[in-house]
Amino acid sequence: MALAGSLKDFNLADIFQLIAQQGKSGILHIKSGRFTMRVFFFNGNVVRSEVYESGKIADVLLTMLLRAGVISAKNFQYITDKRAKSMRRTEDILLDENFVSREDLIVFIKLKNSELLYKLMGWKEGEFEFEPAEISVNSAYDTPQPTDSVLMDTFRVVDEWPSINNVITAVNMRFELNTQSEDFDKIARQNEFGEGEKKIYTLLIENPDYDVQKLIDISRLGEFETCKALYNLVRTGILVAKKPKNAVPFNALKGGPLSTKRIIIPSVLILNIILGIIAFLTVVILISGVLSRVRSLKEESPNAAVRVSVYKHLISDITKERIRNSANVYRYSFGTLPEQPEQLVKTGLLEERDLYYPFRMKYKYRVQNNDILLETPLY
Repeated sequence: MALAGSLKDFNLADIFQLIAQQGKSGILHIKSGRFTMRVFFFNGNVVRSEVYESGKIADVLLTMLLRAGVISAKNFQYITDKRAKSMRRTEDILLDENFVSREDLIVFIKLKNSELLYKLMGWKEGEFEFEPAEISVNSAYDTPQPTDSVLMDTFRVVDEWPSINNVITAVNMRFELNTQSEDFDKIARQNEFGEGEKKIYTLLIENPDYDVQKLIDISRLGEFETCKALYNLVRTGILVAKKPKNAVPFNALKGGPLSTKRIIIPSVLILNIILGIIAFLTVVILISGVLSRVRSLKEESPNAAVRVSVYKHLISDITKERIRNSANVYRYSFGTLPEQPEQLVKTGLLEERDLYYPFRMKYKYRVQNNDILLETPLY
């Protein structure tokens, strides 16, 4: 039976979930108006995404590289011409002809995929069809992502974006330093700023005339993380936002991660665990009540700090379960539990961020009586 239908009848997160559960490889085509998105899956994991406008591929990756100053306009034209003649992937041309380093290419590919998937989840109308196919994965730059991680990141963006967009309202918004604010380092420690806030602050110190779009282009953080960093800098009084006279708003496809309309998270989202000898952890148990509880807490509690704290702990329960399951896969593969969680990252079972998400400090991890003990960090 073909996996196809209308977005009015099916939630995109449920479609992703189904593909992941069945470990499918192929291309998910989603068409809405003049736009078509293609999401490539390999064994149930998300490999890459592409967007087409009126049948023509939108060169999102090349545009990101151009705006970041990595390639020139002349390079851009050369690469698109060569791609048309040779039918080679853009990534291969970029790497083989030394337009970009492998490390930078991986960074920009991840940014491109994340931005497109954030925007895709904002689509409410359209048709979809899954095309089973053999998907080639180039180990030089393709980094398949577990679908559960992609969905969790998307839910995080969906949850946080409306508050951010209430402050960071336009891509041409500029900022000025608040001369009355306290020392940046002190505020950064008090609010547990990450590298994003520090990077954006440094860029604005060096170039105070940069607007939001310029910061997105050169920071290599992506649209959402750049806007979140700006939001935190404004919220804590370090920056003052200056609303432009002719504001250019964010929208669902160009200039911003999502429209301000909330996405309805599916009421039932169960991410199963597939374990076996020399198997990767591809999915994780996600109890539907967690997301329901988060939504109800937001309505019940007037205290934003309390809501955020509870939300983090609910998500941390899911992350800790994922670490435990990864450790079990490691034990099946190597005969023993890993002494340090970093070993799970080295073997590809986890990403570095999984060792602390959604906190900034790592979980306390130790092996005791042939079992894993995990404690939530203080934050």
